[in-house]
Amino acid sequence: MSFELETVEALGADLRCGATSALALVERALERAAEAEDLGIFLSLDAEAARSSARAADEAGAVQLPHDTDERG
Repeated sequence: MSFELETVEALGADLRCGATSALALVERALERAAEAEDLGIFLSLDAEAARSSARAADEAGAVQLPHDTDERG
């Protein structure tokens, strides 16, 4: 089992610049979940709902992370 860890910040940067998509990130997460299935980490995992949400986010261009807004006060 290979788990290369990337920071959320790096993944967000990749999303914002178009180097990846929400769907691609979901697919990677689902692959990792499948690799670790024998560990019993997830009680349930709705892969199709995750893919559907990612597609909708990609189509809407809805890539905005909390630190993208300037509401820090």
